[in-house]
Amino acid sequence: MQHLTFILLCFCPCLCAELDPAQLVAQEQNTLRVFSEPRRTMAITSEVNGRLLAHSFDVGQVIPSQAKLQIDPRVARLEVQRLQAQHKRMEAEASGQKMLLDQSLKRKTHLEGEVTRQRKLLQGGGGTAQLLEQRQHELMVQIFQVELEKQRLEALGQAVAEQQHAVETQKVWLQRHDIALPLGWTIVEKSVEPGEWVTPGQTMLRCADLKTLRFSALLSEVEWSTLESPVTLRSPTDPKVQVKAKAYHAEPHVDDQTRRRRVWFEMPAAPHGPAREWEMVLASPRGDGAIAIPLDHLSSAFGQYWAHDSDGGKHPLRLIRLESERAIVERPSWPPKLRLVPPPASAP
Repeated sequence: MQHLTFILLCFCPCLCAELDPAQLVAQEQNTLRVFSEPRRTMAITSEVNGRLLAHSFDVGQVIPSQAKLQIDPRVARLEVQRLQAQHKRMEAEASGQKMLLDQSLKRKTHLEGEVTRQRKLLQGGGGTAQLLEQRQHELMVQIFQVELEKQRLEALGQAVAEQQHAVETQKVWLQRHDIALPLGWTIVEKSVEPGEWVTPGQTMLRCADLKTLRFSALLSEVEWSTLESPVTLRSPTDPKVQVKAKAYHAEPHVDDQTRRRRVWFEMPAAPHGPAREWEMVLASPRGDGAIAIPLDHLSSAFGQYWAHDSDGGKHPLRLIRLESERAIVERPSWPPKLRLVPPPASAP
């Protein structure tokens, strides 16, 4: 029995070449031209006025570790020193004011004791009312003096704190004269040469992360819904140069005029640089539902084509287009279980 099965498989092509028409949906190929670019770029700008100091960075160079640009910091550094010196003077003045307050507090405590003593003397008949009033007046004046000294010390303390804040702010401003560059990125543009004057917001360098590239393509809803990611890109000048790209974002809205959606893809660094034109071939089902049948499963005579099923049936077809290895035909109304086989040797 096993030998009989082997003979049937070898000599009866209908048993080994059955095709399900539902799996023969005709695909249309659409070749899109896309242009890759770095997915991440960065403009290196200045936050301060000043002269750009000498550096050795140039276009095409990969940025090494701890690399930075520097704006001449001398004026900002002198301003930090001036503010620090002023802060020290104000601290000394506040310290002197603290000493005056301490003395006034001691004087106030002494006068409070004198008033108490004179009151006791007066009660014992050994003092005078005039001397008690004098000590009370001196105490009231001293209390006023203490409050005045406290207000002066508080004002100086506030001024010292504000000056300290000014020092810290200027230190931060001084740090902004050093502009760190992203490690491993590549310089793609240089717009300011060393020695030139720069202003806040001015771009000095532009760099890019060339390890990951991106491109976008406008896809129809059918192309987007049937897209198989990753897709293959090929060079239009050298088809052997191919890279894979993966879709990572699709715009939520469809263009009202073209009825297409912009889809973004990412890809690894290309072998010939970040900016390059590519061809992306997309296959999607035809809108008319046509099917594609291999020519070796068809018979034909006088321009008419027939398909043959595994039960020996012969079905005429409406030809749409004839290709080198297949025929694109209108989708027939066939039973779901029907299977196509190569025509018998006797077929035309």
